Parts: sequence; C-alpha cells; structure tokens
Amino acid sequence: MNGKPLPDFLLVEDPRQSQRAVFVGMVVVRPAVTAWAEPVLSAEGQPQLPPVALCSNFAGLDGGAFLAQASPLDAWRLALQYGVADAVLVGSRTVEREGVSSAQRSGYRWQPYEPVAWPQLRESGAALLEIIAATRRRWQDMGVLSSRRWPAQIIVSESGSPGAIDWLQAEICRAEHPDGSAVETHVLSSTRGASRVRERLQQQGLEQRVRVLEASSPEQPEHLDLRRVPELLRRELDLRIVNHDGGRTLHAAFVRAGVLSQLQLTLMRGASVRDLVAAAPVDDLLRSRWLSEFESRAQRYFSDAREWSNHVRPLQVLDDEAGETVVIGLDLRALREL
Repeated sequence: MNGKPLPDFLLVEDPRQSQRAVFVGMVVVRPAVTAWAEPVLSAEGQPQLPPVALCSNFAGLDGGAFLAQASPLDAWRLALQYGVADAVLVGSRTVEREGVSSAQRSGYRWQPYEPVAWPQLRESGAALLEIIAATRRRWQDMGVLSSRRWPAQIIVSESGSPGAIDWLQAEICRAEHPDGSAVETHVLSSTRGASRVRERLQQQGLEQRVRVLEASSPEQPEHLDLRRVPELLRRELDLRIVNHDGGRTLHAAFVRAGVLSQLQLTLMRGASVRDLVAAAPVDDLLRSRWLSEFESRAQRYFSDAREWSNHVRPLQVLDDEAGETVVIGLDLRALREL
C-alpha cells in the first residue's frame, strides 16, 4: 500500500443535503481470461478499464477473497468502507453463501473487524481498527454518519423466501460484536415478502432480534420498489451512508432505480480468473471440471468494461506497489440515463 493507508473515499452525494441514505457500491473484479496491465487512466483522465470481460465471482470458489488473492490494499479498502458506513447491504444469496456457518468456516459478518483479522492485515489489525474508528468519529462529528459504533447489516430479499440454505441462519442474525453488543440486522423486502420473513422469524424465535422493512407500491405488493428505499432507510433507521456489497445484478437494479450513485471498484489484474482456477489447490479432477465449465461458472461483472468507460467519472485511483491491485472510485450517476 506504498506504506500509506487508503484515504477517505470521496462522496458524490452528501446525505446531509439529500436527507436520504446514500448508497456506495463495492466489488472486486478480475479479467476472466486475459491479464491486463495498461494504465487505468487515459491521457484525458478518464478511467480506461480493460477491454475484456471482468468477473466478480467464480462458482465453486465463491467470494471476493478468491479474486483478491490476499491483497492487503483490497482488505484495507473493504475494512474502511465497512467502518465509515451506517450499514452494509447484501443480497440474501450472498448471505446464504457466505454468512451461514458450516463445519469448514464461521459465517461472515460485514464488519470492519473481519477484514483486519485476515492474515494480510493481522499484524497491524489493532492499529488499523483505531484508524477506522477515528475516521468514523470524524465523519460522525461532521454529521455524515449516525451515532452507531458499528454498521448495521441489511439483507435484501424481494420474495422473503429461504434459499437452499436458510439465510436467516446467518451469523449476523444471531452474533454479537467484540464489545458484546448485538449485531443490528434488518431485512429489506416487498410487502408480501416481509410477511413471509416475519412468519419465519417468529418460527425461529428471532422476531425481537431482526427487524423487517418493506418497500412496495400498493399496486405491486410482490415487488421491491428500490426508489423508495433511500428515504425509507433514512426515515426509519437514520442510515446516511450504506455500502452496497452486491454483485452485478443487484448493483444494476440499484443503478436503474437511480439509487446507486458511485462504486468503489477493486481491479485485480496481474493474472486472469482462469489462471487462478488452473492453479487452485484442489485435486486434478475437480480442477479439470471447473476449467471445462469455466464459461458457466465465471460470473461477469462487465462483459466489456468499455461499455461503462464513456459514462463514468473517476473519483480516485490508488494502487499497490506491484500494480496488481488498483482501487478505482467511480461516479455512476450518468449510467442512470442509459
């Protein structure tokens, strides 16, 4: 990280003025099959994203951790964004996949103390948490954040139905923070979906632990109206900055609704996703199957990143000493009109 912590990320919308929750997207991507090392900014100062498919996930090796390959800059960016937000929003499928504990791992919590405990940051974890806490207090003093010590967790499920694994079994629905306080967790759903979630919470004894919020129009009770969400979250929960830790589908839905105004993109570029899969520490039979199914397993975020290049404005560009990790802040507001 060039010996320097990642600075505050810039906001394109000030929640003190808009009086609604401001959504900041975040995602880690890597070229699908071709590594890319060209300059990120063109001579005109525009983001010059790779003219290749970029992936945000690979089924079977799910999650940004696989794509980031223990990048300390990405881990720090993630911890900082969690730490200077009133809430972190994730889709129910992601919660199902990453948030439910299993015999292999503990369920993930979208909190700043999670990334700083990873091996790449562990030695400086306590100091980094204090930097994040100090930044949070400063943002609170400015009125940009609420008085919460820890970000709330928001699970998005339009239908309110469980998946193959019940996402209400996630750690964030039951866990405590290091200080012993309960993790604040909410479910955002449609009117019909909210009714299903409340019934399930009652069955599991979680009705006092998890709050359900609904955002539908009277005409479409099965549909989650994202346009209503920023005002709803500000009015009901005093959420001012919400980090949107979703994938392409959920990000795109929020962009179309005019809600997601910026994106903190971490571009990993020294190797392709195919290269990583080929070198994955698994048995040869499984690796061979994954490679043969690569096209169906590699989940594209950009089919061709140039599709966005003429419609986004760079806010910040930071990289590590090796040039493998590049964090790009992007203003997405022009995408609403596409």
